[in-house]
Amino acid sequence: MSLAAESHRNGADMEYTIFQYIYFFFLYSFIGWVFEEVLVAFKYGRFVNRGFVNGPLCMKYGFCMIVILTDVSDLMDNPFLQFVMCFVIITVIQYVAAALVRKITGHRLWDYSGHKWNLNGYVSVRTSLFWSVTAMLCIWLVHPFLYILYELLPLRVLKVLEVVLLVLFAVDVLVTAATMLKWKIQGNVYDTVAAGLEKTKQSIGEKLIFMIQKRMYRAFPEMKHQEKSEADGFGKPVNRVFAKGLCFDKLFWIFFISALVGDWIETVFVWATSGVLMSRSSLLYGTFSIVWGLGGAIATGLLYSLQKRNDRYIFIAGFFMGGVYEYSCSVFTEVVFGTSFWDYSHMPFNINGRINLLFCFFWGVLAIVWLKLLYPAVSRVIEKIPPVAGKVLTYILVFAMALDMLISSVALMRYVDRKQQAGADTAVEQFLDHTYPDSFISVGDDCITIKSGRDADGRKYGKACENITITNCVMLSGHGGVVIGSEMSGGVRRVTISNCVFDGTDSGIRLKSSRGRGGVVEEIRVDNIVMKNIQRNAFIFDLFYDKESKVEPVSERTPVFRNIHLSNITGSDIKQIGYIKGIEEMPVQGLSFSNINMKAEVGFIVDIAEDIRFDNVDFSSQTGSPWQFSKCKQIVLNNVRSKYPVNQHPIVTFEDVDNAIINNCFQMTPVKDFYKANNSHIIEGHNYWKKESFK
Repeated sequence: MSLAAESHRNGADMEYTIFQYIYFFFLYSFIGWVFEEVLVAFKYGRFVNRGFVNGPLCMKYGFCMIVILTDVSDLMDNPFLQFVMCFVIITVIQYVAAALVRKITGHRLWDYSGHKWNLNGYVSVRTSLFWSVTAMLCIWLVHPFLYILYELLPLRVLKVLEVVLLVLFAVDVLVTAATMLKWKIQGNVYDTVAAGLEKTKQSIGEKLIFMIQKRMYRAFPEMKHQEKSEADGFGKPVNRVFAKGLCFDKLFWIFFISALVGDWIETVFVWATSGVLMSRSSLLYGTFSIVWGLGGAIATGLLYSLQKRNDRYIFIAGFFMGGVYEYSCSVFTEVVFGTSFWDYSHMPFNINGRINLLFCFFWGVLAIVWLKLLYPAVSRVIEKIPPVAGKVLTYILVFAMALDMLISSVALMRYVDRKQQAGADTAVEQFLDHTYPDSFISVGDDCITIKSGRDADGRKYGKACENITITNCVMLSGHGGVVIGSEMSGGVRRVTISNCVFDGTDSGIRLKSSRGRGGVVEEIRVDNIVMKNIQRNAFIFDLFYDKESKVEPVSERTPVFRNIHLSNITGSDIKQIGYIKGIEEMPVQGLSFSNINMKAEVGFIVDIAEDIRFDNVDFSSQTGSPWQFSKCKQIVLNNVRSKYPVNQHPIVTFEDVDNAIINNCFQMTPVKDFYKANNSHIIEGHNYWKKESFK
């Protein structure tokens, strides 16, 4: 049995509380109402309230699902019996509802007399089969997510909301029932209304009855006198333009289009700048970027009044609005999901790495382009959509996007919990872990990121991210496979990364920080890793992420990388093996590389580091030297080599290096120089360089 079924057994197949029953009744009644609206709009070309009551509810769907969820709890392991039970329940409820309405009002809300194998026109085999399949899909696909939503909502708020909805629903039912009884007494309602309309309008109660009668005629064309009512003006289609002006429908379509196109733009931009084709979507289903979608809708709403103003006013508004919006999104993602999806710390004129001057200029220019050129064209296209089709599609897309956003949010929050080693204690968490594992979540940024706060706020909080195990993962695409920083002001320690595959990521293991961050990254172990198709660097240890920073005295603002060990790693089809970049006041310290075999276009560059050791390591590069050291101390090369040395280039170069030891090195492939040193102190041990291979 699948975990979805297991989750259903632990969540859906349980004895519900009264509040859970109420919750599911309203939700399924609403979903049924939306479904009916879509079907009727396509069939009759009108958009009307199809529900029996006046609210957006179709009660039969709610009652059916409540009965089904109650009665099929013991049949999860037998889908056939489950289907049969659904068929019986739906047929009985549909027949009773139709017969009851006919008995009370004298009218039919639906008529299946034209179908084969029908019973009094109330039910038919065809429709019962269709609704049974639909019910099964709800049980297996929809219900788990509704259950997840229930678990996420505050119970106290939910109870208050349910009580309010019950009161409103009860009033709606009573008013509708009174209208239906009045309807039966009146007989031919059209004649009654037409003859005594003025008298009817004198009474509020009669007005209400008249409106409900009119709605029922529009909602159910099968009822008597419908054709006459239609001919005299009841429910005539109104010729109008869809989404005229700046209304909800238009803003939603702008949101939808912006989210879609924005994702495409980001994908192309990343491909053009990095050569990596990766999804930049922020949702699990569909190529949509919510940041772009909300940005387009908000910008349109706020800038709409400036459409006829001078470009400079639009630029200024877009400049500040874009900056505020981008900063707010960065804060939101960090607070809610524990991570930021971009960092501009390495760019000049940035504010906390969240925004920078260059992109603010970009937002200003984009505001002009959007408001003056693109929005008018997009608006005209939206308004050309047929009104009925537009309304139907809007409802469908709103529901689909809301569901996608809900699923993506809970899956991402669970993804963050897994990164923090949180166990799956509930059926909901087990369902999310199985259905949306780490390999399913393909983000447009780093695959796994470890952070611990930003700058002074992170240091003040002083909570290290520690005791983390990452194992048995496959990293596909993404900026980095496993990334630590650059927000690591609280420190990161005791992290193990093992038994993983990095395939197609920009980088493999990446540690990054800069002056001003502070924090210590230490006690990191990486073991049993396979890398291939790495677009940039297999290894990065960078304390100079903010390239504009200046040397400053060692303080709490100074970041530290130390005591990091990597072993048993292979890699091929790599752009560059990697680099170590310390800062003058704080070199990278205490790194070891053992049992590693890498082949890349560019070798390994070490700048400002000390106590770096390589044991049984084979680095090969297509250009330059596989190892390049500068401004380093205490370097140990033990049993290192290059299977594919580049002609006229030494295996190792040293520049301003103090105390480097070369020992047990067997360079079997001939080279002119195993190493070259400038202003460096090199100690040679027992080495062997094949004939014509010497220092």
